[in-house]
Parts: sequence; C-alpha cells; structure tokens
Amino acid sequence: MGGASYDLDFVTSSLTWGEGLYTEFGYDKSAPTNSVDWWTDHIHPNDAMILNYAMDKLLDPYAQNWLVEYRFRKADNSYVVVEDQATIHRDSVGKAIRLTGTLTPLATYS
Repeated sequence: MGGASYDLDFVTSSLTWGEGLYTEFGYDKSAPTNSVDWWTDHIHPNDAMILNYAMDKLLDPYAQNWLVEYRFRKADNSYVVVEDQATIHRDSVGKAIRLTGTLTPLATYS
C-alpha cells in the first residue's frame, strides 16, 4: 500500500491528488475530488473532531509537520483508517498556506 499524495492550497481552496487516490481508494479520475469540501465529506463523521483538533496545529506558526489518523471513505463506501502525514508550508508571517502530504491506508472498516 503506497497511499495517495496530495497538495492542499489554503489560499485557493484547491486540492490536487496523486495517482494513489485512484489506485488505493478506487476513485475515478473524473470524480470531482479537487476541493477541500470533497475531502472533508469523505472523513468518517465520528472522526470529524479528531481532524478539527489536528487542524488547530496549523495555527501554530512554528509547526512544520502534521500527522493525524482518521477513517476515510473509499469509492466503494467502505472506510479505511489512514495516516495523514503532511508538511505545513507557511508564508513570511507564519500563516499556513499549503499542506503537502500522503494518506496511507492502515486498516479497512466496512
């Protein structure tokens, strides 16, 4: 399992996925996967708060890395526990402007 790389631009709210989103998680390349809303809609509802707490780290101007585990919905509607590991890119005043990372599948739930 290789995971799915991504590039999340907070300035434009655009999300770009690598090939792993299609090969590991089963999404079709024509699916509208390029928005933050699409990503958050695919996080298990019971894990939303976990992600909200992790997002608080983006407010720390000194934090450079981001790591969180949550359940992510695959194209077949099953959930997989993923490790989301990313680098936080910041502007000159320390505001998070971009995340580049990888969702790595750990375990599948139905």
